[in-house]
Amino acid sequence: MYVFYIALNTIYVVDGNYGGALRLKMDTSSLIYVAKAGIMDLIFRLFDGVIVSDAVASEATKRRGKPDAQYISKLISDGKIKVIKTKPIESTSLGLGERTIISLALKENPKEYLPVLDDRRARVLASALGIDSVPL
Repeated sequence: MYVFYIALNTIYVVDGNYGGALRLKMDTSSLIYVAKAGIMDLIFRLFDGVIVSDAVASEATKRRGKPDAQYISKLISDGKIKVIKTKPIESTSLGLGERTIISLALKENPKEYLPVLDDRRARVLASALGIDSVPL
């Protein structure tokens, strides 16, 4: 399976080494951007699931009056976005969402997920820890 997606005017290709069960682990900003852009349905068609940490879920839904926060909250309550409680990695330069997504990524087989991290520093740290990640 090859998955093509466009982010920041770049076309990315995820090769077949990931198999058919590729899930996204998204940080807060990436999740909010996708919700605001109205492309969550496309994400659900291209990938086998979307996973966020409890910290990301909390950050993404804290502004309850905002349409994107309401939409994300509904996707979580409908079970379309899976929330996993996790402890963040230690880092003074990254936000809580990035730290928890990297922590989640360290706990699973890297062939089954693709972390989406919008912060370049988070992607550099993830790479140093042996984690492939992509920007949104």
